[in-house]
Amino acid sequence: MTDYITTSMLYIPKEIIHPPENAQDKQLRILAIDGGGTKTSATIVDTETGECITEFGGGSNARSLGIETAKSGIAEAVNNALAKTQNPSNNSFDLTLAIIASNDTPDFHQKFNTILGSITNSEKIISCTDTIGAWAAATKCLPGISFITGTGSQCLAVDDNGKVWSAGGCDWYVGDEGSGFQIGKLGISSVLKFNDSRGEKTLLTDLIYNHFQANSSPEILHKIHFTDNPKATIASAAECVSEAAQLGDEIAQGIFNIAAKEIAEHAKAILKECTFRGDEIIFGFTGSTTKAGDVFMDPIKNELKKVDKRLNPQRAQLSAAMGTALLGLKYFWGQEKASKYIESIPETE
Repeated sequence: MTDYITTSMLYIPKEIIHPPENAQDKQLRILAIDGGGTKTSATIVDTETGECITEFGGGSNARSLGIETAKSGIAEAVNNALAKTQNPSNNSFDLTLAIIASNDTPDFHQKFNTILGSITNSEKIISCTDTIGAWAAATKCLPGISFITGTGSQCLAVDDNGKVWSAGGCDWYVGDEGSGFQIGKLGISSVLKFNDSRGEKTLLTDLIYNHFQANSSPEILHKIHFTDNPKATIASAAECVSEAAQLGDEIAQGIFNIAAKEIAEHAKAILKECTFRGDEIIFGFTGSTTKAGDVFMDPIKNELKKVDKRLNPQRAQLSAAMGTALLGLKYFWGQEKASKYIESIPETE
């Protein structure tokens, strides 16, 4: 029976944060899966052959796409990765670790583990929320805070005492503050407000019209309402906000200030629950919104300083694939040896 760490929003297998204490000195073959709504990555790390291969397949968020579609996306990614190995017929692993874009119950994860077991021959299978993979990528599995800011958002921390806490992650209906969705929504709203004389003139008008290939407010709303994925459609407008902010548009810059304040609120919540004793606290970001660069990061730096001067906002230190692989190696080898091995890999795609 799997023991879980519970936060306000997450069920996290305890063994992935606090693995067995007796480190094992053996060669390992790890399968690390990063499953999202639109694509899945499968990374095979074989410490005996030195192979580290990442390939991709279709989406595998079982909650939004369904079990069969998720299974197909994972199988495609795994088979594509196996095809690049020295022995493509060998689908045996010491551990399959899957992080998936879904905040779900232990029962759901047990069902997901069954899917993984039908695809690979693994001695051990663990699945958990992708928030854990983001934390591993952001902090290299060391005490610190991670913030996912892609289409959605969520904050997770593991403190100096090993305590785990999360903030946000309530999805776009009622949350996703500091995300691409919030930034895109506020950008679209600014255009609609200008069009009916509630708002100020902004460069966002032309940028968002071009983005949606629209000429009026009703046409923009039509594009949003009649799409299979309204959340992603709205979040896609974050690119327009980024471009306008970089051109000096005050409305767009104000939107990034709003997002920064929301992210700072997540940091406050984490620090109420967690203990960090050092002079610096890693606050690592993963997700597509970070591509906006300084217009995104500079307001965050300013707001986080107001919360705690030790907070150090930065881009994730590893890719999601390598963060997940590090978690897998750490499960057997412990932190020090696993970290050294991941750092020795030239390409961390």
